[in-house]
Amino acid sequence: TLIRDSEGKPRAFLAFVRDISHFRNIQRDLEARRRQAEALFHISDASRHDIDLETFFRMVVDEVAKASDFPIVSLERYDAQRQVMIFLANRGFPADGAECPHEVPLDRTISGSVALTGLPQIIPDARTRPDYADESLRRLRVVTFICVPIMMNGRVWGTFALAHDRPEPIDDFLVQWLEALARCL
Repeated sequence: TLIRDSEGKPRAFLAFVRDISHFRNIQRDLEARRRQAEALFHISDASRHDIDLETFFRMVVDEVAKASDFPIVSLERYDAQRQVMIFLANRGFPADGAECPHEVPLDRTISGSVALTGLPQIIPDARTRPDYADESLRRLRVVTFICVPIMMNGRVWGTFALAHDRPEPIDDFLVQWLEALARCL
């Protein structure tokens, strides 16, 4: 607003500035929650249809990738007897599932640590981890890594992993959403 003196000449300008970054963050968070709810709906709907497990697992991985904005997503089976993680469905590795199932020794992948402990791992920089040792996984140049266990009858059946090749802020709600999804699989 232009402020004038008694003669009508401009003397000052009055403006209000409002920081809307908080509102933008809320809007971004709401959009993320909408995508996550939509993904859960699609996964739930698919589980009611007669489709084979491989197709279902691929659909789950694709939905999680879309909902999370993480380019690398994998659903892995824990084979305790053979001490390997079996990558059943992937996005972003290797060639979006072209080589599934892919097997990695338990001690050469972070998801193996999750399978052994039954505890989630949220890692801001995976490059420093000694259990991030498998060459095919290191080629992905993963930085941010989130992995949650998939439990069945009180035991670890497998893991759900999300990865990014750059540092990403880790949203607690995303981790809770993944844990809830893993409980439903």
